[in-house]
Amino acid sequence: MLHWLRLVLGAAILLASLSGAVLVWEGALDRVLHPARYATSGHAMLTVDAYVIAARRGLAPGERIARLVMPEHGGPVVVEAVPAPGTPWTDVYLDPPTARVLAMASRDEGPLAFVRALHDRLLVPGDAGRVVVGLLGAATMVLVGAWLPWRRRGRAEPHLLGLVAAVALVGFAATGTWLAFASAAREATARPLGIPAQSVASVIARARPYGGGAGVHDVEWPAGRSPDWAVGFADGVRVKVADDSGGARAAVERRRADPTPWMRRVHEGVGMGIGWRLAISLAGLVQVLIGIVAWMRRRRG
Repeated sequence: MLHWLRLVLGAAILLASLSGAVLVWEGALDRVLHPARYATSGHAMLTVDAYVIAARRGLAPGERIARLVMPEHGGPVVVEAVPAPGTPWTDVYLDPPTARVLAMASRDEGPLAFVRALHDRLLVPGDAGRVVVGLLGAATMVLVGAWLPWRRRGRAEPHLLGLVAAVALVGFAATGTWLAFASAAREATARPLGIPAQSVASVIARARPYGGGAGVHDVEWPAGRSPDWAVGFADGVRVKVADDSGGARAAVERRRADPTPWMRRVHEGVGMGIGWRLAISLAGLVQVLIGIVAWMRRRRG
């Protein structure tokens, strides 16, 4: 029984490490694999309403807009739509100057989607996959953190490479476990609540005085996890606008001690420099190499 447990856990760790090393470069790889999504015609911007109208034309019945993200570094406007139950999310890529639809993509399509599903859910469908990954991450922290640094028989001194690999693996397991459970909780309550009482334009107008003059970065529609709109500005300020028939009220969102953004930066390299992303990829590949070497030695034994 213990042998099979080690085998399953080891295979899961190798798959997570290898897929994670690839996903660090997901943005750059997506541009190479899907250039049409990023074939923008300029940097001029239209109103947010124009992008919402353009995106809705291409959505299937039952799909509702959940989030709109403004472009960064000359990229497209991205509208995220929540599907009907049992179908994957849809991303709509829009040309900023014209609101023309550049591409529409299901999040379950393409090689990167396969790698993401492998890393986030081990190909297990739905939120159950994220729970499985979270549990495996917790098991990895306990088992690998206790065993790998002291894997030499009869020796108390940890092997240097084993120690470095153990620290990296336990660190990635800890951040991955948090992100897995946080994502499962978020997606379980992500479906927008009916038809909002406020328009996007009025919500942004009410939130803008709290944004300090910065441009809008993203807008989140009212959903099951929150009955309010959320407007993010480029300076990092997020403003919540109540969506009720009596009129919206804007108030700066209270910042809770939520480590998820920090966890994502550490685990996926989001917003980090190329040096950190290279380090994450190298750590993942080293963990795969150590696992293969350990497996080969066991077979020879």
